[in-house]
Amino acid sequence: MDLKSLSRILLYFSVIYNIMGFISFAFPATIGKAAELPAPPQLIYSVFGAGTILIWAFVYLYLARQREFNRPLLWVGVAGKLNIFTALLIAWAANEIPLKPLLMGGVDLFMGCVWLSYLLTNQGQVTKSSDIR
Repeated sequence: MDLKSLSRILLYFSVIYNIMGFISFAFPATIGKAAELPAPPQLIYSVFGAGTILIWAFVYLYLARQREFNRPLLWVGVAGKLNIFTALLIAWAANEIPLKPLLMGGVDLFMGCVWLSYLLTNQGQVTKSSDIR
C-alpha cells in the first residue's frame, strides 16, 4: 500500500475518531470520564474543544474525498494531530492525566506521522492550465 492510499484511509478513520473525540469533550462528566480525561473543565473549554474537534472531522472528510489532497490543509492537520499528542504527553508527564488518554493519543501521533511522511515524500502534481475546467 502506498502512502497516499494509507493517508486516505487514515483521513476517513480520523472522521470517526474525531467524532468520538467530539463526544468525549462534549460530555466530559460522563463519556470524557470513561476515557479517563480530567475532571470536567469550565463549559467554555469543553464546548470550544468539542466544536473544534468536530470541525476537523469534516475537514478530514473533505480531504479524504479529494483526488489530490489540499496540501496546506493537510499540513495544518498534521500540526493538529502532533499538537494533541504533545498536549497529552505534557499532561501525562505532569501527572494530570493517566496513561490511557496518552495511549489513545498515540493514534493521533501515528496519523500525523503518516500524513507528514506523505507530504515530505510526495511533492504533488502541478496542474496544467489545459486541465482546469
